[in-house]
Amino acid sequence: MEKSGKAVHSEDIRIFYKNRGILDELKIGGELNLSTEIQIFDNGPIHVKGDFDLKDGQGKSFPKKEEAYLCRCNLSSNKPFCDGQHEGNLSHCARVENA
Repeated sequence: MEKSGKAVHSEDIRIFYKNRGILDELKIGGELNLSTEIQIFDNGPIHVKGDFDLKDGQGKSFPKKEEAYLCRCNLSSNKPFCDGQHEGNLSHCARVENA
């Protein structure tokens, strides 16, 4: 794995997360899971899954989760998280344009 032009070794990653007390949360089948997947659901929220740090406008981190559903409709009473208020109120399907 490489980050910012420097090689990053799995043992360095293991030590980094172990020192922060979250190493066990990142293990899947004994292996570290350091990837993040973001999907925009049709007419719904943004789904974020994997290794991520969600911060508020002041830079404070929300509690660490394995996945989150983020509001796109601005109707949720639990922002930035989705609470299902978009049902029937959001009409948008994000699509990748062919390059």
